[in-house]
Amino acid sequence: MKKGICFFTDYHSPIPILVIALYSLRKYYSGNVCVICGSNTPPFFKNVLQASSSITDFITTDLKYPPKKGIVRLQRCFNIKPQIHKVSPYDITLMYDCDHLFVNKIEDNVFDIIEKSGLISFHRSKHGNSSDSKAILRTRKLNALGMPIKFLSQVNGGCVGSVKGSPLIDEWIANLDKMINLGHHVFTRLPDEYSLSYTMSTHGIKVGDERYSYCTVEDDASDVTEELTKKMIAVHFPRQRYFHSNIYLNVCKEAKAANFMMVRSNKKRYSACNSILSS
Repeated sequence: MKKGICFFTDYHSPIPILVIALYSLRKYYSGNVCVICGSNTPPFFKNVLQASSSITDFITTDLKYPPKKGIVRLQRCFNIKPQIHKVSPYDITLMYDCDHLFVNKIEDNVFDIIEKSGLISFHRSKHGNSSDSKAILRTRKLNALGMPIKFLSQVNGGCVGSVKGSPLIDEWIANLDKMINLGHHVFTRLPDEYSLSYTMSTHGIKVGDERYSYCTVEDDASDVTEELTKKMIAVHFPRQRYFHSNIYLNVCKEAKAANFMMVRSNKKRYSACNSILSS
């Protein structure tokens, strides 16, 4: 079976951080890597990707967004994530959002875990939704609307493994559409994650190994500094915490020094994408 890691990019802003994700990943992983580009990806970056030896597969796709009026850019991105698992070229896919930094070797058995589950999120969960009042509100609302989540675990829609053709992917998409159509404002922020949590809980699938998407809490990511020695595999930087993290910025400097994916020769174009690489 063909196994690999996938990334998706569409709008300009995720492009620079995808460069850093790929640079750090290739330090520790020599397997298949696919980048899937949406229709809004700038042509120059598609050309850079296709010329790069850092990826093994490249796909362009025009994925459809839910036909909702006033749908915001961020929500559009969330709502296509399940569809990425449908177009992945791999039999077993581990998909990452661009805001991850890889700090250790990807272990081969992660693909065995994905194959056994069919669909699974990997995430740091010890400080998960159980203490999040907003998450509890959303979960109670789901319960009241007939979509009960059986266990309150924080899943990350940006680190998900799937098996090609698994009916759980279609179930995730159907649950996401249902949740969006419920129309309540509490589901407009992260509908992909709550629908994924619902799908996993329905089938008794627990959140996977937290080392694969270890979420930072402090703005400067200082809370994960000591954890880097504990075989953490990937660090997740939500809400643009990478801009404040020395962990991230040091790797960024390495990528610039190496002119990885032509970040120096394409400085102006990357700058147009609001890149920390342009500084």
